Amino acid sequence: MALDAEGDPTKTSLARQAVTQVYSSGMYDAAMDLAANTALLMMKGMFESGGQRMTQAQDSILNVIVRDVMAEVTPQSVWVDAMIPLYVKTYSTDDLKRLVELQATPFGQRLLAAQATLTREGAKVGEAIMTERQALFGRRLSEEIGKRMPNQ
Repeated sequence: MALDAEGDPTKTSLARQAVTQVYSSGMYDAAMDLAANTALLMMKGMFESGGQRMTQAQDSILNVIVRDVMAEVTPQSVWVDAMIPLYVKTYSTDDLKRLVELQATPFGQRLLAAQATLTREGAKVGEAIMTERQALFGRRLSEEIGKRMPNQ
């Protein structure tokens, strides 16, 4: 069993339980959706950089391929293992005990499910805000780069 920075296997075990509860509640799927959408934007940009647009069929196939490969390369266990040190660092042993207990209750389960939904929907809100303000962002970014970065 892995130990936390203080060598406490109980804290690490509790962190694993808490993270597993989170990622088993829909958060893994939400995280994968966000990561896949980012990867898809990059891949579409690569495919379309030559000026040729992807067909709807190609877009659908690429979507499935990206999600399949991501699930293969980054299964839930990878995400859980990566998050455990953050939980160990962030929470005390007592807090982790309480978190595990809360997340096991019906209310805790609803909170976890809501968090996954809020993560997905929050990403859409962020995307809509940036789309709406894309021109302003581009203009301001160019201005600030012109001011702050030395001329090459």
